[in-house]
Amino acid sequence: MRLFLNSGLQFARIDGAANDLRWEYSLESFPTIMYLPAWRKSESRVFPPNLPLTLAYLLRFVLANASAAVRRAFFLGQCDAACRATTAWAAGRQAALVRRLQRRMARPPLFARYVAELARLRRVWRDVARTARGS
Repeated sequence: MRLFLNSGLQFARIDGAANDLRWEYSLESFPTIMYLPAWRKSESRVFPPNLPLTLAYLLRFVLANASAAVRRAFFLGQCDAACRATTAWAAGRQAALVRRLQRRMARPPLFARYVAELARLRRVWRDVARTARGS
């Protein structure tokens, strides 16, 4: 799918009738769409057979099962240069706010949980800004 060009996802077509599949990949009907995450085969998912196979449902299925890095790459891939610049600016502003809040906290033991959460948010925003600059 062109929507996931730079996301690291790989799509494959396997003819289940012509190929012997292991028992854990036994399928009830053809065609069937499966999500097989790398290094986490136990977390494999089958596209719900009761849903119509439309782009919207397929996209929702892939994004719901994808890692955070794949989702971030997908959404940043939908942005043009102006969108990425705006995202990077917002991430920088958020990081500055986090740093300011951290400096203002006078009693760290009372706010330790909040400081940890702010640090986590800062790392997330820094990763988003780096990804936006790198694309």
